[in-house]
Amino acid sequence: MSSKRFADLAASLRKLSSLPSQVAAGAAERIEAQIQDDFDNGVDPYGSTWAPLMPRTLAKGRSAPPLTETGAMRGSVSVQPMQGAGIAITIDDPATHHQYGTVDMEARPIFPNQRELPDTWQRAISDAADEAFARTREAMGAFGG
Repeated sequence: MSSKRFADLAASLRKLSSLPSQVAAGAAERIEAQIQDDFDNGVDPYGSTWAPLMPRTLAKGRSAPPLTETGAMRGSVSVQPMQGAGIAITIDDPATHHQYGTVDMEARPIFPNQRELPDTWQRAISDAADEAFARTREAMGAFGG
């Protein structure tokens, strides 16, 4: 094998090694968009409608849909790719109270709370992987086969 072919092979292997990071970056972007869509639609990640505001909350003059009155918590959502294949998702408090509920408030989950990721998140990861593989295959040329 010529030195050019070895160099091409080495370049292709470097491209392959970046695949997990590429998938994480694409998936993070899609998952964050999905979380924002869920806020828009007032649903949890599985598509179930959030519990309505309680009568005593409405009596205080609040009428915005649940979790949307100030936009602060929604605006604090951050979905960032980590080096490698990880994704870090953060949100400011009082998100924990909404995720699980309290004695005075029904749960309004923002993040998955079941063993299986919601279909929308699975699709986000799958689509990001498909795009990253396609870009890498194209960039690899002869060794991408």
